[in-house]
Amino acid sequence: MKKLVLGKHVAPQKTGSLRYMTGLRELTISTDAFTSMADLFSGSDICLASLNITSGQKKLADGALKGCTKLDNLSLDAPFTTLSALFGTTPTWLVNLTLDSSISSVKSEACKGCTGLTSVYIPSSVTGIGNSAFSGCSGLLSVELPASIERIGDGAFSGCNQLAYINLPSSLTSIGSYILFNTFNVEEFDIDSPAFTNFDNLIGQGVFFV
Repeated sequence: MKKLVLGKHVAPQKTGSLRYMTGLRELTISTDAFTSMADLFSGSDICLASLNITSGQKKLADGALKGCTKLDNLSLDAPFTTLSALFGTTPTWLVNLTLDSSISSVKSEACKGCTGLTSVYIPSSVTGIGNSAFSGCSGLLSVELPASIERIGDGAFSGCNQLAYINLPSSLTSIGSYILFNTFNVEEFDIDSPAFTNFDNLIGQGVFFV
């Protein structure tokens, strides 16, 4: 079996319920049926390349994705703190990240140091991006911020050395300092905020230090 979907009506899975599914590459699972990958696979190698955790009220616990070291694509529709906390280490192997509508903010340092990350989808449910949220994501190529974004924290995209495009939508009312510090390859920076009248007060000192 290569692909498995466990929907929202599936009961919480017991420890080891996926232990023998060593060929599984793609898993979709509801948070209501989810404990942690380590529990589900119970010591077996986790060979998943794609994981989709669907909408639920339960916040993902730290360490919930520990052992998922072959994961390329991750879609999250449940609150979490940081990817490093979820994986138990910084997931430098992760390539694509999709955040879905249950997420209202990207926490400080949420994706910090994920050097393999090339693309991230931020949904219209997100209103804030925390300090250093994507700092050090040196493989990130572009970021399209939705019109719901109201605030971006200090250094949010600092050190994103491959970032060529980023936009600041009209909804923005607060943008931190040095959001692009040590980000050298930005080719296009689209600003459409009606509040954008003064670089020092709105954007913060050093935002164009690229």
